[in-house]
Amino acid sequence: MSTIKAMDPLEKIAIGLALSMMTVFFSAVVFASAGLGVGVPTCVTNLPPFAEGKIIRGSGKNIEVHAVAKMWMFDMGDANIGELRVPEGTEVNLYLASGDVVHGFHIEGKNVNLMAVPGAVNNTKVMFDKIGEYKIVCHEYCGIQHQMMAGVIKVMPEAEYNKTMQEEQQQAQPQETPQAQQPEKTQDKPQEKPNGGQQ
Repeated sequence: MSTIKAMDPLEKIAIGLALSMMTVFFSAVVFASAGLGVGVPTCVTNLPPFAEGKIIRGSGKNIEVHAVAKMWMFDMGDANIGELRVPEGTEVNLYLASGDVVHGFHIEGKNVNLMAVPGAVNNTKVMFDKIGEYKIVCHEYCGIQHQMMAGVIKVMPEAEYNKTMQEEQQQAQPQETPQAQQPEKTQDKPQEKPNGGQQ
């Protein structure tokens, strides 16, 4: 008959410490998610990877941005490559794809740290409620010009943002040049001969 040996006191301490650490880590994740609004990025499976950046204006101050990281720039659909301009108080629903190799996408001053992986689309939401510039850096080595791969998100006062967008739309529209007025063409009708055309 075998006897069950009592657990060594050091084993009890090790198990207790491990359980305590797991509780602390779990509590930190819950606090970051609920208290600080930190969201976990997700991989989107129902959206095929895209090759060009674009901005989709939503209702209110919500916009959807399809950003493409490629050697060595970020295309976010703004008129200025590597730049995204939004009004203060905007929530950005960000979708990120890669145009070539693996890139990083870190927004300084925000809890956003995504990976742009070829063939996949990653997604997160981020709120921009303070006016200023938020630098975007690639934090994953992606080639010889990696250190130059950067962008910026400019958060502007709403009135300034609306004025800037309106001016850009006006500049983008082709200027209509008035055509020289030409005299209206009339068809020459054969003249009728007197007496109903009979001779």
